[in-house]
Amino acid sequence: MTVIAVSGFGSIGRRHARVLSAMEGVEVVVHDPVALGEDVGFPVVANLDDLDAHRPDGIVIASPDEYHLSGATWAAERWLPVLLEKPVADTIAAAESLVTATAERCAVLVGYVLHHSPVFQAAAACIANGGIGIPISAHADLGAYETLVVARNRFAEPRHDRIFVDYSHEWDYLRWFLGPLTPLAAHARDFEGIREHTEHPNSVDALLRAGDVGVTAHLDYVRRPGRRVCTVIGSEASLTVDAGGDLTIRYEETGEVSTQSYAEPRDAMFARQAMHFLAVIRGEEEPAVTAADGLAALRTADALTRLAHR
Repeated sequence: MTVIAVSGFGSIGRRHARVLSAMEGVEVVVHDPVALGEDVGFPVVANLDDLDAHRPDGIVIASPDEYHLSGATWAAERWLPVLLEKPVADTIAAAESLVTATAERCAVLVGYVLHHSPVFQAAAACIANGGIGIPISAHADLGAYETLVVARNRFAEPRHDRIFVDYSHEWDYLRWFLGPLTPLAAHARDFEGIREHTEHPNSVDALLRAGDVGVTAHLDYVRRPGRRVCTVIGSEASLTVDAGGDLTIRYEETGEVSTQSYAEPRDAMFARQAMHFLAVIRGEEEPAVTAADGLAALRTADALTRLAHR
């Protein structure tokens, strides 16, 4: 039996617990003082040290960002593999300390779950294999008001500039597709009175580059039900990947358009991530997204935040 601890039982922690517990041979124990005394369907402990009695084989850290460093350090002291939700930490300094603390003691898989999405995997492979020629430009588009509704605990207290970090998914997958990113400019603003809940800011436009590839991005907490799309323009074709499941390629010379659907239930990519994590625990696979990758995404988010305040 493989025992997985889940630290933090908010919306994402609950998803991890549900997905992992559905797998044969996996038991889940929860660390969350707020959930103590609730009937959550799993054993619950109030303190990380109380997990020792359950002898976990790995831990999912889905607690608030400011507790990621302490949770990962606790795991490293026990040589426990970690599935660490994004962002890797609440500050660059904490993230750097986390990378150092875990480097020689435990494997860390960062929860950028799009790496386990078939449509994003197909897009990355197409770009890497020259399927669109030489990439020359890219645009990422995210609308995510529903996140504010689903993750109520996370957004219960206002926190400025959260959008840059909460959707560091974009900085991670753009780096996966195109290589290291250099932030150049950012514009952030508030659109008040459109929805019940308003983050500050709730709309961001960013300009970056990946080598010689120009990259733009738009993120907002305004549109619903939501949208996550990325278009990469190449010398031979343009590629559009939609998180809903469609990969569309338009060939410039012929005008031919090819669309392939990879649509699947949302839990499927989380299940794939969980299976990968179990393989990491067994020593069969290396983490697909490392703590260093998570630090790179956080550095991009931090740089864009600073640029937006110039």
